[in-house]
Parts: sequence; structure tokens; C-alpha cells
Amino acid sequence: ISRMHMVQDNLMKITRGGNLDECTPEKCHIPIDSTDEIGESAYTFNSLVDVLSNSLSSERTMQDYTKMLTSQLELKSLTKSALSFILKSTGSDAGAILIQREGELNPIETSGIKNPEKLSNHPTIMEVLGTKSQKITEVPIDIVIDGLLVDFRPKAILIEPLVYNDIPIGVLVLTSIKNYNEDNISRIGILSQNLSLALHNAIIHEQMQRLAAIDPLTGLLNRRYGMIRL
Repeated sequence: ISRMHMVQDNLMKITRGGNLDECTPEKCHIPIDSTDEIGESAYTFNSLVDVLSNSLSSERTMQDYTKMLTSQLELKSLTKSALSFILKSTGSDAGAILIQREGELNPIETSGIKNPEKLSNHPTIMEVLGTKSQKITEVPIDIVIDGLLVDFRPKAILIEPLVYNDIPIGVLVLTSIKNYNEDNISRIGILSQNLSLALHNAIIHEQMQRLAAIDPLTGLLNRRYGMIRL
């Protein structure tokens, strides 16, 4: 009962912005010292604590991720921060974000992938872009990964379409030396949805900046920006 009150108090603190470390499984678990109904109750209680801990951790992770996405409008810095965050939160060893512009798919941010330009026309990636459906394979396609200066072949490759208003705007490519479990796959789907919205806003921001600076007739800086440059 005392552990239940402890979990309750910690949950209240966490909802008010407290530290998740206050209710780790190690601190909140009940020792299981029997195999009867009391032991079964303790096991069930511990399982509940684990689920709550994972749920709260995932919620806090999504809050941090959303805050990071909404704080950046520059496309390059956005994709760099987003890819780093996604790699860390999904346990991926390498990855890339590719954006579709003027009919061409080009990598805008990569981590750990050699010759990322080869991704642009890869048939599997183009299939995902066309079908707007996630694809996971345990049979590595011809991507070479550079990890700790040693080339290795990933055990799992996940390709996630980045879609905004049912229009594909790019793809997210992730690789791992381990298979992706259901929790990671679900998390990647949520992360990619938020990323798609942020990418759309960043692309619009970039286009607006270009329209404000470039003369549409000559393709040169307009007078205002030309004077600033001079």
C-alpha cells in the first residue's frame, strides 16, 4: 500500500513537470517473495508501474520533440535536429531525410550513410514515396553504413514516407543492427507525422524568403536585397 501511495505522489509531481527519475521501476517496484496470490499481485503491480513509466517517458519524449520542431523554421537546422532526435529515440544506427523538390528526391540530412545521393533513385525508396506506405525489410538493400569507421550491414531498414495533406513530400530512412520492435515502429510513425508538418512549414518559409529576395523576371536579388548585399 505504501508503494501505491508513493507511485501516486510521484505521478502527481510528474504531471506538474517533475522529474521522471522519481518513479523509476527500481524505486517503485514491490519485492516478489512468494508465488501465491500476494506474489501475483506484486508482479501485476510491478507490470503496471513499468507500463506507466514507459508511457510517461514516451509522452515526455514527444513533448520535447514537438517543442524542438516548432522552434525551428530553417530547413537545414530543422532536419539536422530532427534526424538526431529520431535516431536516438528509436535506437537507430544511421538514417537520412530526403525531400522531394521539383520532381526530384534529394537527401537533405544524413547520418552514418555513405554516398547518400544513391538513395535518391533507389527503387524501394521510390516505391514507398509512391505508395505512401511504410516499408521494413530485414534483407539489406544496397546501402553501405559507416559505423565507428567500420562498414557494417544493417539487420533492419525502415523507410517511412513523409506525407502532408496526403501529398508525399519526402521519406525518412532508418537503419539498425537490431530488428525494430512494435513500440519503435509505432513511435517512428508518430515522429514522422510531426516531422512532415514541420518540414512543410519550413519549405513554405524557405519559399517565402526566396520570393521576398529574388526578382522573378531576372532570377537575381531584387533592389532591396541587392542594396543590403552591397
